[in-house]
Amino acid sequence: MSSKVTHVLLPLLIFPTLAALAYHYIVGHTDASGWGDKLKIQCLEDPANPYAGSYTGIAHVDTVLCILVSVFHASFTPVSLPFTMWFLTSAPPITAYLYLEAYRKNTPFPISFPIIPGVLMQTVTFGATFPTYWLLSILTGVTSRRASGGNSQVNRAHAEAVAFGVFIGMFIPTISMLILHDPTVTAIWQFFPFYASIAMAAHLFVRPAHKSQDSGFTIIVFLYIASFIISSSMHLAVVSSRFHDFELLKSFFVPSTSQLDLSLADDYHALHLLQWDAIFGFSATILGTLWFARSTPQFFGLLLWHIVAVPVFGPGAAIAGVALWRENYLHSDNSTPKSASLKK
Repeated sequence: MSSKVTHVLLPLLIFPTLAALAYHYIVGHTDASGWGDKLKIQCLEDPANPYAGSYTGIAHVDTVLCILVSVFHASFTPVSLPFTMWFLTSAPPITAYLYLEAYRKNTPFPISFPIIPGVLMQTVTFGATFPTYWLLSILTGVTSRRASGGNSQVNRAHAEAVAFGVFIGMFIPTISMLILHDPTVTAIWQFFPFYASIAMAAHLFVRPAHKSQDSGFTIIVFLYIASFIISSSMHLAVVSSRFHDFELLKSFFVPSTSQLDLSLADDYHALHLLQWDAIFGFSATILGTLWFARSTPQFFGLLLWHIVAVPVFGPGAAIAGVALWRENYLHSDNSTPKSASLKK
């Protein structure tokens, strides 16, 4: 197929369709079932609601936070907590990719501010946001980067900042939320993209990027391998504990295609929402990584990797593996001085 078909027409067909389907199944089902209205009424009118606290002192923001906290705390029951943990431990490779991509030289505007998809992921949902992110990545040529004398590399200071930011801004708040189950902590967690960005900025203030002349490849390898281990460990634990019962395994990953009845407990509605959110967010990312291929054999190699790795290691680990493969290619050209080629 021609370049215009593969890099323009095909993405314009696939990713907006995914975004529309994500909105239908995530937001549409929540609204049609009446669960969204139920949460909103509880947050606005129920004085006994434990999640209706004054988190920021701004009424509208506190209402939104109350709804988000209600959703997550509904997912902290035995019915839905295993999936919530699986979902959240699969996300670090994607967060790392967002920020690493932003630090490359000549990154186009839509991709150079990862705080934007980060905030949208928390408000509009992961599943509805990432089809658009990958569409923009493909249309702007980000996924088609080539190793070019270091221009596509990430320097060591930026790589260290991303690793630090993911750990401080995402890993610690997420672990705190999953352990404490405290409404305030859960509300604080909603802003993790800001914490990650602030932590990275603080790291770069202490260790400015313009003073770093070394490649960040080693740090990035460590980051993706650590993400692979965390994601795959949780996935293998989930699959191995349910492998004896196919229906049980299927119900863990595959939600109902119909909206749920409002009479069902909140944890079933939360699980339904998060399952669809994960399906569309991870599917968009997996499809987007296919555009990393620079030849037909590489395309089929990436496709085969995902076909094998997603069910065996989980989508987070599969994405980490592809991102690491691409990083190795982008850091493979050392023909120009690092000090001159790495992004300042």
